[in-house]
Amino acid sequence: MHPLGKTGVKVTRLVMGASFPAYGPRLLRFAYANGIRCFDNSQRYMRGKAEAMLGEWLNRLPRPEEVFIISKAKFFNPGKFYDWVISALDRMKRDTIDLFMVHGVEDPGIPLDRKGEWRRLKDRLIREKKVRFMGFSCHAEMPARIACLANAARGGWVDAVMVACDPGLIRANREFNQAVDVCAEAGVGLMAMKTGRGLGKAANQPARALELFRQLGMSPHQAMQAGIWSDGRFAAVCTEMPSRRIIEENCAGARRFNRPFDAEQWKLLDHGIRQLSRATCPGCDGACRRAAGTRTDFCSIARYLDYYEHDGKRQEARDLYASLPSEHRDWHGADLQAASQACSARLDFEAILAKATRLLG
Repeated sequence: MHPLGKTGVKVTRLVMGASFPAYGPRLLRFAYANGIRCFDNSQRYMRGKAEAMLGEWLNRLPRPEEVFIISKAKFFNPGKFYDWVISALDRMKRDTIDLFMVHGVEDPGIPLDRKGEWRRLKDRLIREKKVRFMGFSCHAEMPARIACLANAARGGWVDAVMVACDPGLIRANREFNQAVDVCAEAGVGLMAMKTGRGLGKAANQPARALELFRQLGMSPHQAMQAGIWSDGRFAAVCTEMPSRRIIEENCAGARRFNRPFDAEQWKLLDHGIRQLSRATCPGCDGACRRAAGTRTDFCSIARYLDYYEHDGKRQEARDLYASLPSEHRDWHGADLQAASQACSARLDFEAILAKATRLLG
């Protein structure tokens, strides 16, 4: 168990996500039996059913107080957010949720909270014993993601942040690394998410990359998690675990982890990450869009296609794609070669967009 910032609580190194089709009591029981005691959720997962599933399972545990529960809602108006917290409690049949997060924050003004709206909301929810802590999740484009992190330490209401990142992004992006430092020094609890997003099956990775990870004794996904734990500033990694095999592998990796990477291991990890083939860009800064001369949301489209192809979230991927504004889906006339060259992950946008149009549209 590891301290979550200055909250005074400890969480397991692994947090089980809930956004996958096989989610339910069978896997929840298996994760619990393997030692996981922190579970993430959201209003949007399992087409709105995941919170009720988690609550029903939790309320049958002999000692539910051993479990730390996180949920999230994508409402950026404090009044609507309050209403959703109340409805989430009703769905989960709980009096209190440990950590409730504003989901998918892209506006750095929300964590900064110049008008004090979120501080007042947090005070009310804590006074009414609806939540114990508050925070937000973020996988916005850079530099908004960096600004959201930095402002989390300044706004006065954020207890914890769940941020999309992997060890390669942290070590390659100086400004992002500094923002992580700002949060850690202020006592904001940090959890990483999407550490293996876009990697797909290990067997599909280039042989030169797999050889480097074999020298670490890990798969690419396991190495990404171990790199976050080696960082020392993150309490946990939140990850989807859609099968018993993946739960076993992840939990075994967490149990084996007993010391941070040494210099040679970091060297292998850094080199391995550079060799990986990706379906999504972990640190998109919009350079692809600007280089292509378009408003196309390349980053979101690639992520939704990855949901469809690798996660089995076919209907969710279609729904998310359809929810994009039409100008963010329209790539006709865009310079896709220029977009790929500008992308830090060198994604093949010509292939991605053609496939997304066929599978998601």
